[in-house]
Amino acid sequence: MRFRLPIAALLLFFCFQGAVHAQTLTNGQILADIGATSLLESDLWDAAGGRIMLQAELPSPLKARLLSGLIGSGRQISIDEGEGQRIRLEWTTSNRLERIDRHTARRKLDGTIAVYLISGDQTVLGTEVIPFYYEDNVDADGAEALAGNWTAERFRVVDMDKRPGLWRRIAEPAVVIAATGVTVFLLYNVRSQ
Repeated sequence: MRFRLPIAALLLFFCFQGAVHAQTLTNGQILADIGATSLLESDLWDAAGGRIMLQAELPSPLKARLLSGLIGSGRQISIDEGEGQRIRLEWTTSNRLERIDRHTARRKLDGTIAVYLISGDQTVLGTEVIPFYYEDNVDADGAEALAGNWTAERFRVVDMDKRPGLWRRIAEPAVVIAATGVTVFLLYNVRSQ
């Protein structure tokens, strides 16, 4: 008995793969997710009261993503200014994008998230610096579009030049070494006669 897969199922499979590939997260979305995870694991999150005022300088869609990651914690979260303790998040990043081959690029998001617990009278009660590192491979053609306008999500280093081919990596150094060897041999050979 042979297994037969209908044409429609094959088309659905390939369309699904394309849809998954097209839904690559932007740098900002990844940083918002890392911020939520880091904050939930922070000791300052536990030290804050039952109602937390959150300050984070990031665009509205990313702030919404950050808040959705924190909502399941069981605490009341507010983004309004008011009295009481608040938590402030600041990202420092050194993002990098480099080409691997003609179709693929490597994205590296690296940096720290500074977490501050601040009282109602603006006294800093505690600080924590949380390092993070994220790396994945993305489609090289649309890779630069993954960085938005927020400062922390921009790429600091973009190296999208094509990697050197076989000639530059192996043959060119071999020719230089051989030419140097022949020159040295001829100099010693002529001098000794």
